[in-house]
Amino acid sequence: MGTELTIRFVRNYTAEPIGNAVQEAAQKLGLTVATQYGDYDNVGAEIAALASSETVPSMVIVTIDLDFFSGGIWSPKWELSRVVENLNEILSLIDALPAAAYVLLSTFIPPFRISLPPQPGRDSAASELNAVLREFTARRPNRCGIIDFERIAARLGEAATRDKRFGLMMKAPFRQPFVEAAAAEIMRVLKCRFLPPKKVLVLDCDNTLWGGVVGECGVEGIELDPYEYPGIAYYRVQSEILSIAERGILICLCSKNDEAAVWQVLENHPECLLRRDKLAGYRINWADKATNLKELAAELNLSLDSMVLVDDNPAECELVRSQLPEVTVIQVPAKIYEYPGIIEGSGLFDRLSVNQEDKDRVHYYQAEKGRREFQTRHVDVEGFLRGLEMRAVIRPVQTTDTSRVAQLCQRTNQFNLTSKRYTDSDVAAMLADANVKMFVLQAEDRFGSLGQSGLIIFRKIGDVVEVDTFLMSCRIIGRLLDRALFCRGLELLGQNWSFSEIRADYLPTKKNSVVAGLWSEYGFALVSRDNPEKFGCQVAELKVSFPGIIQLAEHL
Repeated sequence: MGTELTIRFVRNYTAEPIGNAVQEAAQKLGLTVATQYGDYDNVGAEIAALASSETVPSMVIVTIDLDFFSGGIWSPKWELSRVVENLNEILSLIDALPAAAYVLLSTFIPPFRISLPPQPGRDSAASELNAVLREFTARRPNRCGIIDFERIAARLGEAATRDKRFGLMMKAPFRQPFVEAAAAEIMRVLKCRFLPPKKVLVLDCDNTLWGGVVGECGVEGIELDPYEYPGIAYYRVQSEILSIAERGILICLCSKNDEAAVWQVLENHPECLLRRDKLAGYRINWADKATNLKELAAELNLSLDSMVLVDDNPAECELVRSQLPEVTVIQVPAKIYEYPGIIEGSGLFDRLSVNQEDKDRVHYYQAEKGRREFQTRHVDVEGFLRGLEMRAVIRPVQTTDTSRVAQLCQRTNQFNLTSKRYTDSDVAAMLADANVKMFVLQAEDRFGSLGQSGLIIFRKIGDVVEVDTFLMSCRIIGRLLDRALFCRGLELLGQNWSFSEIRADYLPTKKNSVVAGLWSEYGFALVSRDNPEKFGCQVAELKVSFPGIIQLAEHL
């Protein structure tokens, strides 16, 4: 990623070690991070200054040590009610920060030892303040998140968390293990916001979804049980997989197996949680897994680097790693009690938020199978498209669409003219910009919903309109819905803006060659071969029109 990300630490202690650890971790992932630090213990004033600043950091991390906050917990005048009041004052200032800045708040660390009897206020302060932080961030999932210092400290223990010497001498209260763990939590958020996510979880079956080989021991002989070991390990992994699927991750099977036996387990085993209707695709045969994975990627119209394979066989894992290095491989551990949590703990499927579009994603891919079968019965493309009976709603983006719009920007690669990776905060900021108009496409056909699967963003620069972003989900490429979105978007734009010229860019990437000639097809002329390539067109000279085979609707 060429863009430098700026992280601003607003703190009341020496947070530089955490910032340095974040920079090192980010560099390994190809992210360039610059860290900034304000004055010690000037939290409220600094947030207020950021709110009025012209320069907006990519992320603001507000991290406060309770020992030094609000007069210091060791002061005789310390009162919990006053501390809560001060914290709420800071949180109210955070709401005034620009929408483009994502805010992370660190939780307070409870004492490792308490008095007997417990001291009212002091011993419970961290827990009560953390409840305030969690409630605040829960109401702002697209603006704010938590760095859970409380959980990290509980996992590491006092010796690996607190540096008593430098905490008192230099206000540097954390030891290196804690610093590294805190940086890792920050990196999870950075990856979610600025790196392409994994989209597909591909699973082996025998000794991966259940213990044993179903072809040898039968459905009744496999190990899969909510209470008894080792079946309980596989049961909990299946529960983990369902949780991952709820975030919109596509679940597929890739197994050297007898297909009928696998369906017997998924359809009839009383303790099998993963059922056939949860699958977006499968390859259950005796072919090598590298070939099967390539076929699955083609079927889903997704790239191999969006896939994660989980398999117990070391030879199969090594084959995929060597032949398909783009695919991330997780091998089932030899000690099966270590298996639960290993997929979730990888961080590969982290999401900052989940919307309804995510939850419905598997149904879109299941419906696509019906479309492919329907297409085989038509010899001409126009007949196939007309037979789909497509309907589309094209409307301005609303506040409730923020998460989905950002998701489309982050995840769409093939039909994406400029590949600008806008975040939730970026989208919120554009919604408030009078010189930006955004339109989203929602479509359906005779086989079901295609979801919110298209986006176009226009910017007004004087009397010229610029296409800032134009993208379509891979599942609707080739359906003429791009023309519907572009034409209807211009029509809606004309209700608010007066313009005669349109400009547009094309930024070539490794994945978007499918749209290399799109602007020329629409009637645009090449203006510059710079990177990105620049095109221009007078509105009257456009060669694109709304497709007659698509019905424009008010709602679906």
